[in-house]
Amino acid sequence: MTNLILTYDTIQDGEVGEACVAIPLEHDRAAQFKAAFEHSPTLHKGEAFELRDLANRFCASCEKVRRREYVDESIKSVELREV
Repeated sequence: MTNLILTYDTIQDGEVGEACVAIPLEHDRAAQFKAAFEHSPTLHKGEAFELRDLANRFCASCEKVRRREYVDESIKSVELREV
């Protein structure tokens, strides 16, 4: 297992800040997400777009749970850490 760690911008009480989320995934799947954000030629453009969209929607959902607002398309970094 690998944690896919996404860092992005969020808004709370009118203040812009930074947040992150860790998603435990199988290593191969986590590597696909990282490749999508690195615009790797190993992924088809459509697949890369879909993976980036899934990650953005996941971050937006996490921020709703936290009662904050996700800044669209603001994922700044993608890290992989072995669990």
